[in-house]
Amino acid sequence: MDHDAETGVPPHGRGTQLLRALLSPASSQPETPLRAWLRRGSLVVVTLLAFAVALFRIGVPSPWVDEAVTVLVVRRPWSGIIALLPGADAPLVPYYLLAKAWAG
Repeated sequence: MDHDAETGVPPHGRGTQLLRALLSPASSQPETPLRAWLRRGSLVVVTLLAFAVALFRIGVPSPWVDEAVTVLVVRRPWSGIIALLPGADAPLVPYYLLAKAWAG
């Protein structure tokens, strides 16, 4: 496969334009080796950081917002759940009551 001489990126393919923009210098002036190393190095650092964040606690399931709210509501006393009837959560009160009964 043919590669671009400046960036080493194949001329065709998915994401090629974005990759060229990231790997190419922003100005038309020649780039110093240090700036080229820093630019490409920063791309590697950001990629590795994103990968590390994605792997952080990957085995621990995290509750979504609705699940977290359900846990908070179920911890209330029965009267606290009934008190939600006049509000915006009124359609969810039967679900909360069932969850409270199930959780014990």
